[in-house]
Amino acid sequence: MAYTTLANVRAYLKFNASETGDDTLITGLIPYAQMLIDNYVGYSFEASSDTTRYFDAEEDVKVLRQNMVFKGLRDTLFFDTYLAQLTSVVFTGVTLQQSDYVLQPPNSAPYYALTILASSPRFWDYDDDPENAIAVTGRWAYSITAPVAISQLCIELTAYLYNQRFTVAGEGGVSPDGAVMRIPQHIAMFLDTYKKAVSWR
Repeated sequence: MAYTTLANVRAYLKFNASETGDDTLITGLIPYAQMLIDNYVGYSFEASSDTTRYFDAEEDVKVLRQNMVFKGLRDTLFFDTYLAQLTSVVFTGVTLQQSDYVLQPPNSAPYYALTILASSPRFWDYDDDPENAIAVTGRWAYSITAPVAISQLCIELTAYLYNQRFTVAGEGGVSPDGAVMRIPQHIAMFLDTYKKAVSWR
């Protein structure tokens, strides 16, 4: 899904109903604007379907204590991007139950980690190799659908890209090959508030 629609961008540009000549161009600019936004903050703002990401049972787990009887480490698994909704966690052929863990932060998405509860008999284990031993399935994004503020920024950025079509290469944030080098300052400043303050791991 896109963060905005052609109709929203047309309304922002104040096009009348008969001005449809650039609709195809604007439609193509919307995913480009969305990509620029995602690249700036380092993650996506929406996910329309589940996907699975794989994690290392040693490298991606923060070691606070080690189980000396069983192989494997036990504590918090840190993700490499935001998770809006968790569907399943599978490792060593077993699906982790909801009673076994708590997501971080514990009260609301987006989530950046998963901690196995001290009361759970489970621990981060692997059969042969730790690499890709943990499969986490869910909606990997900041939210299921883009926040209203991000949708509005996508409209504004798409309009900006559209208006840049007559800008001379090398000016106005456009590189010699015609590609936009930077997004407008007011958009960048707002997106700065969404940047993760620390690295994922």
